[in-house]
Amino acid sequence: AGQANKRGGSSPFRRFLADLGGAVVRWAQGPVSYGEEVRIKGSGHPFAGSFMSDHSSAWPDAFHWWIDAVGSYLVYTRRQIRIGQAGVAGNDIGILGDLRSHHADLMIGSAGVVLVPKGETTVNGKGGESFLLHDGDQIRFRTVELTFRQPQAWSRTARLELTSRHRLATSMDGIILLGETAVIGPQTDAIIRTEWAKPLFVNWYQRRYWVRGEESLLVDGKPTGGCAPLEPNSRIEGSWGSFLWEPIQRR
Repeated sequence: AGQANKRGGSSPFRRFLADLGGAVVRWAQGPVSYGEEVRIKGSGHPFAGSFMSDHSSAWPDAFHWWIDAVGSYLVYTRRQIRIGQAGVAGNDIGILGDLRSHHADLMIGSAGVVLVPKGETTVNGKGGESFLLHDGDQIRFRTVELTFRQPQAWSRTARLELTSRHRLATSMDGIILLGETAVIGPQTDAIIRTEWAKPLFVNWYQRRYWVRGEESLLVDGKPTGGCAPLEPNSRIEGSWGSFLWEPIQRR
């Protein structure tokens, strides 16, 4: 325990290292901050099974989130997400740009999101074998540029934004990595910013997602109070408008 404290104590990064179960082969000498390179053995991901809450197998791990008058988003709840050239089978995020067929993986764990490059990649201008991402990080895959957003440090929910001229294979406004909670509304720390007067909250509880607001909601046409469970293909309506979750079938 003394040695652990000497090397950074119980920081989020240290908790992340504990998740890896021995996969890390370099310990920094002293405290480590977000964005520090994480070196991992081999080409596989031996820590993938220890990541994130255990989502029910009945719940889809990928879906489109259509929000009226706000936008459309590609949403993932799975632990590993594959990024590469558009049109390549097996890629979760296909980008129309100068990428390798399989350019990188995102690994989602209890302390954050790790980017594992397979092709030419920098984060904030620096190369590396893998990176623990944090809010505002600038990711570059050759000429393709993205920004990583995680506006609430206590939530694992994050967003990827394409900031170069390139676009996704599907016509979406962004990519959401959905964790245990997400805020949609006018506040600056919302994962999706809107002009609504009040926010909505999406939470994972008892092996399913729930929606919660400050007013009554209609879920699939049925009135509820301010809180209701969600199902795949649920349509939620309120004075602010509506949204729909549409599951994506695995290819």
